[in-house]
Amino acid sequence: MPSPTGSGYLVAYADGTTRPDVHSADYTSGHPAAGAALVKVGTDGEVDLYNAGSTAVDVDTDLLGDYTVDTMD
Repeated sequence: MPSPTGSGYLVAYADGTTRPDVHSADYTSGHPAAGAALVKVGTDGEVDLYNAGSTAVDVDTDLLGDYTVDTMD
């Protein structure tokens, strides 16, 4: 994977919602970065990624698990 040529951060958030002011992964010029984030999916099952950096970056994502809501009577 190529290294970024600039610095910045990524924000992952539920599609159809307002972008939060929380960094999901930070990166710096010349250094690939790894990160993990717990992100709720939108009602359409999608997640948005926002690049708040000065350059384009390559992003690989993966679903590592999911949660369900269990209500007790």
